[in-house]
Amino acid sequence: LQKVYEEAVIEVQYRIRLSFRRYLFWTKGFWKFRQNIQKVNETVAAIVRNRMQEDENKNQNQYQDLLSQLLIRDNNGKFLLTEEQIAGNLRAFIFAGHETT
Repeated sequence: LQKVYEEAVIEVQYRIRLSFRRYLFWTKGFWKFRQNIQKVNETVAAIVRNRMQEDENKNQNQYQDLLSQLLIRDNNGKFLLTEEQIAGNLRAFIFAGHETT
């Protein structure tokens, strides 16, 4: 996952500098970027799904991390955020955190 993430970040940096690059669908970089983003999305979604299932089975969260903070429940025991919202927040933190370090 780290290699996929690094390749995606490099492509994002290219796209920031060369804004027309995102339209060059015939290039190898365009398709590699799409594959890497898809892998990142699938991995993050699987992690979120697994943690949501763990949390439902144990009815308490044993982790002390960012994902735990996103997996909060209302008074009825339902998650406040959907799986897609949680995954989106995690991706945002991952990529935004990369740009600030």
